[in-house]
Amino acid sequence: MKLRNLLIFTFVFSIFNFALATQAVKIGSETLFELQHGMGAFSLKERASAIEARINSIAKDRTVDIEKLTIEEFENSSNVMSGDRVIVTLTDRDAKSLSVTRQSLANTIKSNIISGVKEYRAINSWRQYALSVAYVILSTIILLFLLSFISKLFPKALKITQNWSIKNIPSIKISSYELFPSSRIVSIALVAIKFLRIVFIITLLYLYVPIVFSFFPYTSGWADKIFGYVANPLKNIAAVVIEYIPNLFFIAVVYILTSYLLKFLNFIFMEIERGSLKFKGFYPEWASPTYKLVRFLVFAFALVVVFPYLPGSGSPAFQGISVFLGVLLSFGSSSAISNIIGGVVLTYMRPFKVGDRVKIGETTGDVIEKSLLVTRVRTPKNVNITVPNAMVLSSHLINFSSSAADTGLILHSTVTIGYDVDWRQVHELLINSALKVDGILDSPAPFVLQTSLDDFYVSYEINAYTDRPHRMAIMYSEIHRNIQEQFKEAGVEIMSPHFSAHRDGSQVNIPVDSPEKRKFVDAIRVQNN
Repeated sequence: MKLRNLLIFTFVFSIFNFALATQAVKIGSETLFELQHGMGAFSLKERASAIEARINSIAKDRTVDIEKLTIEEFENSSNVMSGDRVIVTLTDRDAKSLSVTRQSLANTIKSNIISGVKEYRAINSWRQYALSVAYVILSTIILLFLLSFISKLFPKALKITQNWSIKNIPSIKISSYELFPSSRIVSIALVAIKFLRIVFIITLLYLYVPIVFSFFPYTSGWADKIFGYVANPLKNIAAVVIEYIPNLFFIAVVYILTSYLLKFLNFIFMEIERGSLKFKGFYPEWASPTYKLVRFLVFAFALVVVFPYLPGSGSPAFQGISVFLGVLLSFGSSSAISNIIGGVVLTYMRPFKVGDRVKIGETTGDVIEKSLLVTRVRTPKNVNITVPNAMVLSSHLINFSSSAADTGLILHSTVTIGYDVDWRQVHELLINSALKVDGILDSPAPFVLQTSLDDFYVSYEINAYTDRPHRMAIMYSEIHRNIQEQFKEAGVEIMSPHFSAHRDGSQVNIPVDSPEKRKFVDAIRVQNN
C-alpha cells in the first residue's frame, strides 16, 4: 500500500514538475527572462537557445542602438524587434502561464533585454578592447612575417626558374615553324611568377583588413561586408557548380554515347568504302560523304538534347545570341546553303568522281577535288578552276571518263576530200591515221562516217575508241598530224577549206617535195597543153 502511494506521488510530482519546467534565456551569466513553452516545431530548449543567440549577437554588435528596440503587435503574437529583425516572439500561451497580458509581458522582456545588453557591454567593453588590440598586434606581426617571407621567396623562385627553364624547356614547334621559342616560354613563366606574387600580397591585405575590423564591436559589421564581397560570389559559384553537377553528368553521358555511336558509324562506312561491306544500290564512293552527313546530323541531335542542360541556356542573353546567330546565318549563308545542297545532290547523282575528265559549262579538265561547297577542276593547261556546286548543278555537264573504261570514248575529227578521190581510199587513210596514235584501241576498231556531200567535197568523219580520256588533246593532235602525213604520202588533196574562190586549176595543195605532187602536176600540164 505504501509502495503504491509512493508511485502515485512520484508520478503526480513528475507531471507537476514537467508542467512547471522552465528554460532561462541568458546574456553572459545573467538571466534575462524564462520561458515555459516551446513554439511550433521548436522545443522549449531550442526556442530559448535561438533567442539567446540573437540577443548575444546584438550585444556584441555595438552598431546596434539597444535603446531603439520596438514591439510589433499582431493578432496572436507580440514581437520584440531590433529594426526589422525579430528578437523574441511571445504568444498568449506565454502570457497565460505567467498570469499577465501578452503586451505587458512583451514590455517587460524588452526592458530586461535593454538593461541586460547595456550591462553586458559595460562589463565587456575594456576587456574586449584590450583583447582586440592584442589580436590586431598579433595579426599585424603575422602579416609582416608573411610579406617578408614572400619578398624573399619570390626573387629566389624567379632566379631558380630562369636558370632551370633555359636549360630544360624546349621550344614549342608546329612542323618546322617555331611557335613559342624557349626564351619566350621563360619570359611567360617569369611574368606568371611576378603576377602570382602580386596576387598573394593583395590576398593577404584583403584578409588582414576585415580580420582587424572583426576584432572591434563597432567595425565587426564592416568585416562581414568586406568578406562578403568575395565570399558571397564564391558561395554562389560553388552553389551553382554543385547544383549543375547532375546536368554535367547528363552531358557527359550524352557525349560518351555520341562518341561511341560515331565510332561505330565510322567503322561501318569505312568498311563500305573498302568494299568489305556491300549494300545493294549503295556505292562505295558514297560512304565518305554519307558518313559526314550522318555525323553532322548526330552532332546536331546531340546538341539539341544537351542544349537545355547548358549553363545559362534559359537566360535572355543566351536566347538573344541564339536569335542573332540564326538571323546572321539566314541572311549571310544563302549561297553557301545552296552550294551545300548542290554538293549533296551531286554526290548521290554520281555524275562524276575525282579524277574524271569533265566539261562543266565552258570549262574542260580533270576533277581534282569534290567537296560539299565546290568542285575543283584542273584544265589541260594546268589551270585550277573552282566551280561552286550550285553552278555545277545548274550547268550542263559532260563526263568523258564515265564510259571510257568500259566501251571506250570515241574521238572524232572531220576532213573534206574532193569527189575525184575514191571514198574507199579515204576510209583506209583515215583509219590508218587513227591506229598509229598511242592510246587508240584496235577493238572496237576505228570507223569512218561520211557526214555530208557538199558542193565541192565530201565530209569524212574518223571515229576512234580510246580508254585514255586524259590524253584527248594529245591524241587529237597526233590524229591530225597522221592524217596530214597519210594523205600527203598518198597524194590525196585535202579540200578543207575549199579554194573555189581563188583557185585557177593549176595550183595543187600538196607539199612541193612530194613525188605524188610532181606526177600530179605533170599530168595537169600535159592536159593543159
